[in-house]
Amino acid sequence: MTFYLPLAADSPWGDYGDILFHGMSMFAPHIHGKIQLYRTGPFVPPITFPGISDIVITEELKNIIQSTWGILEFLPVEKAHIATLHWEGWDRAASDPLFYPANGEPEAYILNSPHDPLSAELMGNLWEVIVPESPTVSAPLDWVRILSKPGVYISERAKNILEDRLKDWVKFQPFIQS
Repeated sequence: MTFYLPLAADSPWGDYGDILFHGMSMFAPHIHGKIQLYRTGPFVPPITFPGISDIVITEELKNIIQSTWGILEFLPVEKAHIATLHWEGWDRAASDPLFYPANGEPEAYILNSPHDPLSAELMGNLWEVIVPESPTVSAPLDWVRILSKPGVYISERAKNILEDRLKDWVKFQPFIQS
């Protein structure tokens, strides 16, 4: 049985695109178990991968996932620092972003601008996907976090349901359990 590791789709502009698309969840420790998200806004893709194995989704995608897979749980994400930047209209085919931050570091898109409560509000609710843990992938589970490996693994059925909706934001790497 083939499972898939959902990964961030190749974003343009290297590390600069990664920061703009996904933000950062490792910049600050979780508080009361919740991700402290640092990112640009108000636009946010339906699914983002802001940390090593964190998956953050929008309210709309949460509703789709929840109606299809009742077993999954979700934790609200704290929008700790949302910097206003309308990058979503930039030319993704360009080799460089529209502009680089003044100090040249990708994180500066976020950290060099103040938190904007209005942009944070316009994003709507964001959620961390909490996935059941198992020592291996298992046929009855469409979503699983394997204890000995980083990331979340999904069944082919889950991949097929999500693939078209998320084609601009995620790619699926096959994982065959040995």
